[in-house]
Amino acid sequence: AGGEGDFTLARFRADGRLDTTFGQRGKLANVFGSTIGAARALTLTSDNEIVAAGHAQHDFALVKLSTQGALVEGFGDGGKLVTAVSADNWDEAQGVGVQADGKLLVAGWTYEGNSSSGNTALLRYEADGALDETFGDAGVVITQVAAPSKADQGSALLIQPDDRVPSERLLVAGFASAGLSQFALTRFWR
Repeated sequence: AGGEGDFTLARFRADGRLDTTFGQRGKLANVFGSTIGAARALTLTSDNEIVAAGHAQHDFALVKLSTQGALVEGFGDGGKLVTAVSADNWDEAQGVGVQADGKLLVAGWTYEGNSSSGNTALLRYEADGALDETFGDAGVVITQVAAPSKADQGSALLIQPDDRVPSERLLVAGFASAGLSQFALTRFWR
């Protein structure tokens, strides 16, 4: 998954050849019809549907695909969705995971207001693509890791089950600029 301008995905066989049973002869491109965007992370649901997260026009973007690379109609708007985390600035998804209950967690960053110093963003969606109103502020958690005038960014997501208690830890890795860019890890409880 990747792209420059829009989501682009390709599936390969174990020997490195394109799997021509996926998408259009092994590839899927121009998913959102955007001029600025890319897929940044992938995960599989329990029924082997593919979820790709990234950005379209600098807003969080998700697409759900069947194993053959077709859009899953019951997700978002015809298999895809875009969420403007910041109404007037950039935000991008960088990591995605599926909870045991099928809900999707998406981590990334958002520039808030007129600022160019980002904060870590964590969003949770229902399996159908609706924001989970019971999570954070109507499905969105914004966490400032670095100082207010410095940038920080969530770049990867891991859902870690905890067998000792009926819970999951949500780990978001990325960077925080506290002078120099430094590794940052933020842990949330679900």
